Amino acid sequence: MERDGKTYCDRHANVETKLRCSRCEAFICPKCAVLTTVGYRCAACGKERSATYTLPPGLLLLGSAGGLLLGGLGGYLSYVIHIGFFLIFVAVIIGRLVGEVVRRLIRRKSSVIVGAVTALGFMAGALIQPFRIAMAASGSGAEVGEVLRVAFGDIWSLLFAVIAGAVAWHRLH
Repeated sequence: MERDGKTYCDRHANVETKLRCSRCEAFICPKCAVLTTVGYRCAACGKERSATYTLPPGLLLLGSAGGLLLGGLGGYLSYVIHIGFFLIFVAVIIGRLVGEVVRRLIRRKSSVIVGAVTALGFMAGALIQPFRIAMAASGSGAEVGEVLRVAFGDIWSLLFAVIAGAVAWHRLH
């Protein structure tokens, strides 16, 4: 509210402020302000969920399926393509790219669930090839230690999956 050329909090009439709610434009003091993803809001507007975090079930399913598929493909290709240490740098680029593609699938909204499913897709994809190798080696009668060494000998693809998954998750949440 305004009086004497000064503005005061709508809930606390004696507290001078220039801060306004980013939704309803009400004057709010630091005690009333609620920090949201789109700025400070009054207590009433701050309780409402942001539209960027609520996805209809269809978009949630589409984003989760897209994230799982793209993450799985990226994780699988990381194991097939042997570039060693440099895979870490590629992980950041691929994670960002997959995160952006999935974000566009869900109409530029954010979702912790879709981000987590995308990150899990990277991990699942990175484990497909080691699992296949381990199954083939165990069928040939090799010892457990030898099977694990052969299957997980390339640690870079697992690091790729963790880094790319984290970058994609960060982009989507």
